[in-house]
Amino acid sequence: MRRTACGWEGDVNDPPFNAMIAAGNSNIFLNGKGCGHCFQACWLSHFRFIHCSQKPYCSGKPINVTVGDKCPGASDKVPYHFDISGYAFGLMAHQGEDHNLRLVGQVEIEFKRVPCHYGATKIAFKVSPKTNQSWFATAIEYTNGDGALSHVGIAHRGASDFSSMDNIWGAVWKKRHQRII
Repeated sequence: MRRTACGWEGDVNDPPFNAMIAAGNSNIFLNGKGCGHCFQACWLSHFRFIHCSQKPYCSGKPINVTVGDKCPGASDKVPYHFDISGYAFGLMAHQGEDHNLRLVGQVEIEFKRVPCHYGATKIAFKVSPKTNQSWFATAIEYTNGDGALSHVGIAHRGASDFSSMDNIWGAVWKKRHQRII
C-alpha cells in the first residue's frame, strides 16, 4: 500500500475520495496544512478553476479533487502545480478522449479552492497501529467544508477538558500522555 504525504495510505482510492485526489507543490501542500483542501477543476478559461486547455480533448466539465499528497521534485519551479490522479485527469476529457488527454501529460492550470463534500461522511479518524499506552496518533480524513485543520484536541471519554494534539506531518496528529498504571 502506497503511503501518501498526508498519511491516508490506500484510502484515497476508496469512498468518499474515490481517487478524486491530487498532489500539490509546496504552495498547495503547505507543509501538510494543505492536506484535505479541495479544488474544482474545469477547462473554461473564464473561470478560475484548474484549466485544461488541450483541445479537442477537454470537455469543460468541472471536477473536484482533494489534496492528498505532495508533488515531488521540480514542481516547485512554478508557483502552483497539481499532479491530478489519472482517474480524475481522465474525467476532464470528452467521452473516449481520456487516454489521449493522459498522453498529453502536463496542461496549463487555473484553480479555485472550494468546500469539500463527502456526502454522509463528515470526518473520519484512522488510529495509528503504533498507538500505545503513552502515545496516540490518528490520521484525520474526509473533513467536510473547509477541509483544513489548524488545531486538534483530544479528551478522555466523558471529560470536557480537551488537550491539544501536535501535527506530526500531513493529516496525522499525535499526543503523548502519561502512562496509566
